[in-house]
Amino acid sequence: MAGELRYRKLFPRFWRDEQVSGLDCIEKTIAVYCLTSPQSNRCGIYVLSPGAAAEDCGMDYETFRKRFRNVVLKLRWQFDETFRVLYIPSWWKWNPPENPNVLKGCLGDIGEVPQCQLTQEFASNLEYLSETLHQTFRERIPKPSPNQEQEQEQEQEQEQEQEQERGDAACDFPPELNSEIFRQTWERWTAHRKEIKKKLTPTTTAAQLKKLAGWGEARAVAAIERSITAGWTGIFEDEKKTNRIGPGQKYDPTAPELPVKGF
Repeated sequence: MAGELRYRKLFPRFWRDEQVSGLDCIEKTIAVYCLTSPQSNRCGIYVLSPGAAAEDCGMDYETFRKRFRNVVLKLRWQFDETFRVLYIPSWWKWNPPENPNVLKGCLGDIGEVPQCQLTQEFASNLEYLSETLHQTFRERIPKPSPNQEQEQEQEQEQEQEQEQERGDAACDFPPELNSEIFRQTWERWTAHRKEIKKKLTPTTTAAQLKKLAGWGEARAVAAIERSITAGWTGIFEDEKKTNRIGPGQKYDPTAPELPVKGF
């Protein structure tokens, strides 16, 4: 099991590697995390949750996702967005098995990885593995059963649900909307979108928050509440009425609504 191994190897030459030297400080942190992560296993192909990784690295969700893509590209790693599988082709370079028995133990972890194109590539990659271990590698690559594949699909669906929830929770609110009342309203909005089977994506979340920040807290809260009540997938204001409120003021549900001209 991946969790049974309490350490990972990270050789000093990692910092002098030509590809690694092209990363900035944040990207190097992410690269080291991927090589030593508690999510990783002993064979360098594993399910990686970007949400959990962002928390471990002390980064917001969107920052991690963007910089992680750069790391994967620059280090020539591969990441399957559908199955959330990270594949590090050079894993054996940094974590070489000491003997056939150690390799057998490492390959036992591959059974926990969803079967996808990357697992097939892993099964044919011997570049960084000692020639004395090639036969053991070929003999010990497990072949999934139909039941195992079905279980992996179900687990992947659950992982995607959890990832979406982390993405919803990890959004950064603009200063204009960083208040308790707006956060509570936004939670109701994300719950509403889930109920109507229109979950918010990171891109949609960023776009909506940007628009709402321009409106200010009062108008934003009123518009969200109105859109939830109407069952809409988008956020819209009342074209005839809205709370007229000055910059910096807070939302007051008891404030009288005045007609807005030219809006």
